[in-house]
Amino acid sequence: MKKIILLIGVISFSFTSCEKVVEGCTDSAAVNYSSDATDDDGSCLYSIIKRWYVSSMTLDNQEVSNSGDFIEFDNDGTYWSYTGLGGSETGTYVTTTNSITFTALEIDNQSVYITYSVNAVMSSSTSLVLSGTNPDGLLFQIYLYS
Repeated sequence: MKKIILLIGVISFSFTSCEKVVEGCTDSAAVNYSSDATDDDGSCLYSIIKRWYVSSMTLDNQEVSNSGDFIEFDNDGTYWSYTGLGGSETGTYVTTTNSITFTALEIDNQSVYITYSVNAVMSSSTSLVLSGTNPDGLLFQIYLYS
């Protein structure tokens, strides 16, 4: 009886140890999703192209968000944002894996030219966090959802 149990254990182990582990992005919502991946390695990247709504925005450690605040990123490298505190802003943006550089071209229908970069963290296709210093030197953090 012991030999049979041992034989079953050895056979089971040999079949399970033959599975090939393929690391990669296993989240199908990611732009770099790999259907071959069997083990998520944390490399998933997500598209920011869409309208993101503000769930919380702090400026100088004070909550300043309003219902309806948003940032919208377009395919052509332009963005449009609206906040009750700051009004509307349009301009261009460039992204890297963990940052976004904004160049504001118009704020509340007034021509401007302000470039600033922020840290950007996406943990999923529906969660985006922006943090940094605004052009006035104040610390801010914005939690966005889609």
